[in-house]
Amino acid sequence: MTTLTMRAANAARDITYRDIGCRLMLCYLCLYLEHVNVVFSKLKKMNEWLLNGTV
Repeated sequence: MTTLTMRAANAARDITYRDIGCRLMLCYLCLYLEHVNVVFSKLKKMNEWLLNGTV
């Protein structure tokens, strides 16, 4: 392989890794927000139904 094709291959690999990393961070953020939403919903329902934490 020539140096030019190796640089192109490295650049393509870097772009692919960056794209995958951004998508993973977006998925992590969505999952975190969903978790927070579930926790707040649980707390809200526990207060509405007058339940304690042992239920």
